[in-house]
This record gives sequence, C-alpha cells and structure tokens, in this order.
Amino acid sequence: MAPAYGLPRWRRWLRRAFVLGVLSLLIWPPTRADCADPLREAPSPDGRNVLALCDRPPSFASPRPATDDDADTRGWITLRDARGGLAGVVDLSSVAALRWAPEWREESVRLPGFAEFERPAEPSWPRALLRDRLWRLRAFLGFVAPDAAFR
Repeated sequence: MAPAYGLPRWRRWLRRAFVLGVLSLLIWPPTRADCADPLREAPSPDGRNVLALCDRPPSFASPRPATDDDADTRGWITLRDARGGLAGVVDLSSVAALRWAPEWREESVRLPGFAEFERPAEPSWPRALLRDRLWRLRAFLGFVAPDAAFR
C-alpha cells in the first residue's frame, strides 16, 4: 500500500539515488577528459580558445599497448576556453591519421576531415563550469561525435 503523501518508499529511494548520482557527476566530474599532457596544442590567434589533441584513456576492458608502436591509439580533440574548461570534444579513432592544421575563424574552429567546433562566447563562470562538467560527462558516457562524422 502506497503512503498517502506520494510515491512508495522504494521509488522515493530510487529518485534520491538518481538525483545524488547526477549531482555527484556534476560536482566531481570524471577525469577521463582532463588531458593534463596534450599531444598537440594550438591556441587561437585571439587567445579565446585552445584546440588540443589528447590521448584517450583505455576503457575498462581494453589493455593499453606496451609502446606507441604496438597499436594505433585513440584520442580526443578538445576545444577549451581561456580558463581551461571544456567547450567541445570529438572522439578521434586514430591519432596517427590526424593532419594537424586547424583553421580558426571568428565563430568556429575546424580541423578539416576530423572536427569542427563552434567557438562559444565567453560566459559567466557558473555557465562555463556547467558547460565544462556537461562535456566531461558526455565524454565519460561516450556521447561525443566521432571524427568520421566530419568527413
């Protein structure tokens, strides 16, 4: 029998667990997209953004190759704002196949055949923090565009 004031007890706990999970991911985001040591970087001419090529950490079940020559590694192409927050991520299937020649425009940046990003306007810090956390969550869950979508 359901309580008179709303949802049954198990649904309330399920809802609380879901809200707590989402809040924890927004507060403590996954660190897979940190890219502390980028393979390549290209700052924009006006200094608003940085385009970086990052080595993608292996998933749980896939072993990391012993050396870079053993296997071609996957990567991420990331667009970061001036504060270092993520403003876009593209999944790169082969780091070795990338031709690094970014084309900067006022409203976008493009790596022909691999990625294209809209350059965001400089938001307030809470909106920039939220955008960064959401891009990290998308990268963690795998909800980013592959480089094949830009060919």
